[in-house]
Amino acid sequence: MELKKPDSAIANINNGLRLCRNENSIFAMGLKVEKAEVYAALHLYDSAIVSMKSAIENGDLSKSDKTVMYRRLAFFYSAKGDYINAYQNLAEINEFHDRLMTETQRKASEELAVKYETEKKENEIKLLAKNKELQEKEIKQHRLLNYAAVGFAALLVLLFILGYRNILLKRKTAVQVAEFEKHQRVLHERTRIASELHDDLGSGLTKISLMSQVAGNIAGDKQQQTLGKITAESSEMVDKMNGIIWALNVKNDSLPNLISYIRKHAFEMFEESAIKVMWHAPEEIANATVSGDVRRNIYLVVKEALHNALKYSSATQVEIKIDFADGNLKIEITDNGKGFDAKTMDGKGNGLANMKKRMDEINGGFEIKSEIERGTKITLNYCVGLHPTESI
Repeated sequence: MELKKPDSAIANINNGLRLCRNENSIFAMGLKVEKAEVYAALHLYDSAIVSMKSAIENGDLSKSDKTVMYRRLAFFYSAKGDYINAYQNLAEINEFHDRLMTETQRKASEELAVKYETEKKENEIKLLAKNKELQEKEIKQHRLLNYAAVGFAALLVLLFILGYRNILLKRKTAVQVAEFEKHQRVLHERTRIASELHDDLGSGLTKISLMSQVAGNIAGDKQQQTLGKITAESSEMVDKMNGIIWALNVKNDSLPNLISYIRKHAFEMFEESAIKVMWHAPEEIANATVSGDVRRNIYLVVKEALHNALKYSSATQVEIKIDFADGNLKIEITDNGKGFDAKTMDGKGNGLANMKKRMDEINGGFEIKSEIERGTKITLNYCVGLHPTESI
C-alpha cells in the first residue's frame, strides 16, 4: 500500500471519527481499521496496534470480522518483532473461530510458535552467556585481588627490609658516633692528665731540685728547715700521684668509692690538728657510675675546701655532709671559723676560682657562702643520673 499524503489521510480519518456520534458504530470501526492500516503502511506499528485494538474493543463485530482484525493485529506485532504478542493474537482467533482458520493460518501460528520458542531459547542462551561473562568477570576480580594482596605483602616485606636496614644503619652510625666521642674523651683525658702531671709533678720536682741545691750549700737549722720542706713537698707529690692513679683506675668508678675516698683523706688531713671533723653520709649509697675525671674533680674541690678550712679559717669544727637522692649528689662543707667577705674574694684567693672551674668542667654546681666571724659553707652539686659516663 502506498500513500502519497499519509499525514492528510490520518487527519481526515481523525475528523471522521470526531463526527461519529456513536464510537462503537460500524463506520467508526472502519475508520479505526483504516487508520491502523495507514500507520502500518508508514511502519508505525505501535500506533497501528493501538488503533486496531481500539476498533476491536469498541466495535460490534462478527466473529469473521474479529478474525480478520486479530490476524492483522498479529501481523503488526510480527512486523515489529514482538512474536510473543503476535502468537497470543493468533491464539485469540483460535478461541472463537477455529473452523475458519485455513492451513496457511495454522502454518503462520506454528511459525510464530517456533519463533517464540526460538526467541525464548535465544534469551536463555543470552542469559547463560551473561552469567558466564559475570562469572569470568568475578574470576578476574578475584585474580586482581589476589595479585593486589601479593603485591601489598611484597611491599610490606620490602618496607620491613628497608626499615630494618635503616635501623641497622642508624645503630651502626650511633655506635660509630659513640666510639668517636669516646675516642675524643680519651684524648681529652690523656691531655688533661699530661697537663696535670706537668703542672703538679713538674713544679714539685723543680721545687725539690732547687731546695736540694740550697740544702747542699747551707748547714744547721736552715738546712733542717729546707729538708723538712723537701719532705713535705715529696709527700704532697706522692699524694697527687696517688690521686691521679686512683682517678685512672676503672675499678673506682662508683659513687660509694668516691665518698669513701673523700672520707679517708678528710680524716687524714685533720688528724694532727685541733679541728674536730664531723661526718654525715647515708649508710647505704646507690652504686651509681662516676667516671674518673668526675671523681677527680669533685675530690680536688673537696680537698681544696678542707685545706682552706685547715689553713685559713681558724675553725674548731668542720662538718662534711653528703646526700644522694634522685640521682643528685650534694656535698656540703661547713666550718665555724672566722669567715670572709665573699664579694672581696671573688676570683682570687684560696683557690675559689679554680674550685668553681673544676665543677663547671663536669657540669656541676658550686656555691660558697661566708660571713665574717660566722664561718664558711661550700656546696657542691652533681647530677649523676644526667651524666652517663664511660671510664678511660
